Amino acid sequence: MISTKSLFIGTNADRMTKAWFKALLYQYIVRFKRMRTNLDILTEIRQLHKKYITEIDTSDLKPLSAKIYKTHSENFIRWIEGDFQPGQRTIRRNQR
Repeated sequence: MISTKSLFIGTNADRMTKAWFKALLYQYIVRFKRMRTNLDILTEIRQLHKKYITEIDTSDLKPLSAKIYKTHSENFIRWIEGDFQPGQRTIRRNQR
């Protein structure tokens, strides 16, 4: 059995850090492979989306209409990121 003290010093800590980093890197690689554009363009799209949401919030739309506008635009961004497929059931973020 490994003691909690040994987890934070020496080789065990190095192994844990390397394993954690590899797992994190793998998640990003998989996610970027699914993306439909590059990161610079996606950043610009997200900034424009924030402005769009602000305009929806300040408009005279009824609450349900505003929710629909927001949901559809968020789904479009998720589709660009490779995190959404039209017609499929919603996958909770913590279940991926």
